Amino acid sequence: MAERYRARVEHHRPAVPRTSRSSPDLQGLERAEAKELKSQDRSAGEKILKLEARGGSHSNPCLAGVGSCTGLIHGFVNFLKASILGSHFQGLARPEFDAAENAVIIFDWDDTLLPTTFILQTVLMSLPEKDRAGVIPEESPYKAALAAHAHLVGFILRAARRVARVAIVSNSLSPWVSASAARYLPGLDVESLLQELDVPIYYSRRHLPDIKVNYQVHRWQVEIDRTAGGRIGVDIIPEAEGWLTVARIEDGGLMDSWNMAHPSQAVQPGDHFEEVNGRKTSLTTECRKLHKLNISVSRAVPERDPYMEAKRIDMSTCLDKFYLPNGKSGGKKP
Repeated sequence: MAERYRARVEHHRPAVPRTSRSSPDLQGLERAEAKELKSQDRSAGEKILKLEARGGSHSNPCLAGVGSCTGLIHGFVNFLKASILGSHFQGLARPEFDAAENAVIIFDWDDTLLPTTFILQTVLMSLPEKDRAGVIPEESPYKAALAAHAHLVGFILRAARRVARVAIVSNSLSPWVSASAARYLPGLDVESLLQELDVPIYYSRRHLPDIKVNYQVHRWQVEIDRTAGGRIGVDIIPEAEGWLTVARIEDGGLMDSWNMAHPSQAVQPGDHFEEVNGRKTSLTTECRKLHKLNISVSRAVPERDPYMEAKRIDMSTCLDKFYLPNGKSGGKKP
């Protein structure tokens, strides 16, 4: 699947010459490299300014800040260099962080490197349904913004690799990183870049079946008055236990009004109706009656987020591979 996406992207984009940054040597960094960083930073910022000037109503606050973000990254990289090579470590026998092989930066993918929410809620919604399953078409008003963001992603990964070992952790399934980049980051060959920089990808969702999670059940009462009619405004799913599971809350319904008036007791999708007016059976029939409804609601809250725990497992694995047990670097290859 990833190969198919990549082939489609390669058909629509020109070849871009690339330079290798896979073997960083911080002790040898000189003014020429610092100028190159500034040049890349300025280039990215200028592209965003031009994009914003053309973009009109299609600008997005997340993408509009890219120029500032590159400046922050540049400043952060310079700070790390100064800390490593400057006076910060003077007087110490051996700096703990004296080279890129002695540091690790781990990036999340969705809504960190890839603007996933922006893509799902804005970019795809602007496309005809027939165009939503492929690469972003040239006529999309967001194509230039995504291309500029793709340039920034490449810049950040290269800058990070200059000062540290780098890995990507995602709660998606393989090959989402390469496939989504081929669709939504025009002009960036993520697979080639990650191979060049020796950046591994960890897909954490595979750990979920093995993660045991304990839940705390919260219960509260919701009062809905249907004596004057009106829709409750809740889509429900009947369960085998007799409960009703909330699938969706409609805007403008009686439940929506309850939520606005009682934010600390708001009903959300995934909550359960266990009883209605003391009844544990035929709850759907009871909810349709034109009288006051006293609904017993429950919500199972995990003591820990299994998705975050899955990422933690792979982050630990990443560190174990990057470092030997005695604390020394594990070498260039993860």
